[in-house]
Amino acid sequence: MPVGIEKAKKLAKEEFIKKIPGVVGVSAHHSKPVIRIYVERLDPSVLKELPQVFLGYQVQVIEVGRVEALIDRKLRYRPLFPGISIGSELVTAGTLSQVCVDNKTGEYCLLSNRHVFWGDRGTACLQPGPFDLGKAPDDVVGYITRYEEIKYEDNIIDAAVCSLEVEATNKDPELGQPISIGEVNEGDKVYKVGRTTGFTSAKVLDQSACLKVYGYQNVGEAIFEDVIITDAFSANGDSGSPVLNEKGELVGLVFAGSEKITVICKAKHVVNRLDITPIYGAPFVRAGVGLPILAMAAIPVASYYFAKGGRI
Repeated sequence: MPVGIEKAKKLAKEEFIKKIPGVVGVSAHHSKPVIRIYVERLDPSVLKELPQVFLGYQVQVIEVGRVEALIDRKLRYRPLFPGISIGSELVTAGTLSQVCVDNKTGEYCLLSNRHVFWGDRGTACLQPGPFDLGKAPDDVVGYITRYEEIKYEDNIIDAAVCSLEVEATNKDPELGQPISIGEVNEGDKVYKVGRTTGFTSAKVLDQSACLKVYGYQNVGEAIFEDVIITDAFSANGDSGSPVLNEKGELVGLVFAGSEKITVICKAKHVVNRLDITPIYGAPFVRAGVGLPILAMAAIPVASYYFAKGGRI
């Protein structure tokens, strides 16, 4: 007597998930009776361990990638890491970009958009941001030290840095960590992590555009030069999100967008204008699917833990 498909599913769990590395799941498809086996990758070393027929049922093998718990990036985190909620005490919330070295002082600093780190020098920055219930003094992680002011025209970055007063790491659990500063060309795929939409990917539509952006507190509208435009893959609260290319290089920070596009200021301009050096690590960029959404976003950090004045 043939084994029922639900019984076959239970036996498949014991035989494949528990015994074969790279197998992450099984299911039973009833309308066309088959046993589905989910694998991280369609790797030959895994496929050779799997049968074409199991207990009389055809087997389908489906690649699903590495399955991990989703991160709530609006929570409080210590140590800090890229892509989580942050903001000065004068704003709602944006995204932490990166841990860098301030070339003027030699100290570690945190990077995000200017409109995320809004305020004069010495203004406190909170993680999580105020909108996500961050409050002084318990959630203060640094104080604004340097920024490039947004003007009506001739803008090239939307970025600022604050001091680092707590522990941090540049390794995001989903995006990994950048290996260097890089660039992109039209048609390239890029990846980001942000406070609101998490890990998403998109295609580069324009590698060097001039664009008017609305909504700045001091000037209202501002014209930016030499910015990257991609498919929409960010939303409000993602401002500051780090953007990496497929090589694992940091190419920019998300700072604006609409329901159709996301806008990114280039990392090479950010580090030059603010006189900072990102802290790099080994690359690990995961494949992902672009998510169409609305507007402003966030950035990365470092592969070690450190406190202000700590060691690498």
